[in-house]
Parts: sequence; C-alpha cells; structure tokens
Amino acid sequence: MDLKIVKLSDKFDKPTVSELIDKLESISKNHAIRGESELHTYLCMLSYSLSKILDITKDEHKTVSLVNQTLDAYLPDDITFENEITFVPDFDFEPNT
Repeated sequence: MDLKIVKLSDKFDKPTVSELIDKLESISKNHAIRGESELHTYLCMLSYSLSKILDITKDEHKTVSLVNQTLDAYLPDDITFENEITFVPDFDFEPNT
C-alpha cells in the first residue's frame, strides 16, 4: 500500500464570513466570561482592524474610503441624518519610519 503525502492547506476551503463572525463571537463570549465588557471587546477589535487596514493599504485616504464604504453598506437605506456618518480620524496617519 502506497502512502501519499497531502498538504492539509491544499484541502482547506476559503474561509467564509460566517466562520470569521463565529470566531469573533467566540472571542467576545470568552472575554465576557473573564469579566470584560462586550463593548470594550468590540471597540478593541475595531481599533485593531483599523490599524491593520491602514498597515495593509499604506494609504490614509484609501483606509478612510474603505471604512466609509463599510459603514454605508450596513446603514439602513431609510435612515436620514443631517450629515452623513463619515469616519474622520482625529489623529495623524503618518507611518513610523
């Protein structure tokens, strides 16, 4: 009997959004059990995500545009604001060099 070596990574499907959401929910539940507030946990996730997006794009305008597109995708169509919700950073995006 011949054995064939197969890379496990070749057998993995592309991760789904549902899979990612389940993992984030699991992190939040774990933090809540350990005494951290749900709000604080998700704000930390958001902060980290914004930092990573900026790191990946290396472009503050692209980052702001991506965040605004994401916000727009999740706001109800019938919601009205005096001004649109827009992500406007109150800090410099200058990368450390």
